[in-house]
Amino acid sequence: LYTEYQRARASQNETRAREAAKELAAATEELNQTSTNLTSTYAELSDLNETRSDRAQQRIEQAFTQAEQLSENARQSTYIETRLSVTAVSQTASPTQPLNISGRLEDINGNPLTNRTVALTTPGEPVQSQTNANGEFTITHAPIEISAGETPLTVQYVPQATAGFRESEMTVSPQISSLPSTLTVTSAPEVVSNTSTTNVSGEVMVAEQALADVPVRVRIGETVLGETETTERGTFQMPISPPITTQAGEYTLTIEAGDTGQAVEPTT
Repeated sequence: LYTEYQRARASQNETRAREAAKELAAATEELNQTSTNLTSTYAELSDLNETRSDRAQQRIEQAFTQAEQLSENARQSTYIETRLSVTAVSQTASPTQPLNISGRLEDINGNPLTNRTVALTTPGEPVQSQTNANGEFTITHAPIEISAGETPLTVQYVPQATAGFRESEMTVSPQISSLPSTLTVTSAPEVVSNTSTTNVSGEVMVAEQALADVPVRVRIGETVLGETETTERGTFQMPISPPITTQAGEYTLTIEAGDTGQAVEPTT
């Protein structure tokens, strides 16, 4: 495939070169899966002949690295460049006032890219949006775990390896306001055991509003026993169990929500 790609480039056949680059990218992904499976198999056989297994794994890794480099070179040389622009962004946002980002995705010639996934990177899962027929997108996100203050955030288009387009991104810096939170525990055990689990439940309100995805933790000292997030009703429930190494005795169980420096201020 790489030879085909080189021939197409030499003959200035950009269309064929781009198709060959796509095929090479797909083959590289398949090789990645194959090498992972082979590495796992050799690891299982390592007890039988450790030296031979190590050498085989090294050859697999070297072959994949070389294929990945060739594929990346082909992508950078032939894939179409893209431009991501942000046309509007909320100047301020908070957990109760969502952040709105609007923009457009197009290729280097100004043609809109439709049905493409654009994502806002956050401390949690990326917040995604699809471009419309004009290449336009809108992302809405309530900043829960984003740092308070003027916070740089990245909006990016990361195409699939076989899409034929290069990635692009842009940074925005909205002002994120933090809000106070309150935590009410509705159920907590008086006795816990490291041989079984028990539930802790409660409710978190942010500026007197119930919000989803607020992080909640239960700990003894610095040891975290459980972590979860609130539901849309602001409620939470999580099973906890102390580590097996915890000695018998009286401990203080700390239940906390939010985090220092983030949009949802911490509370216990």
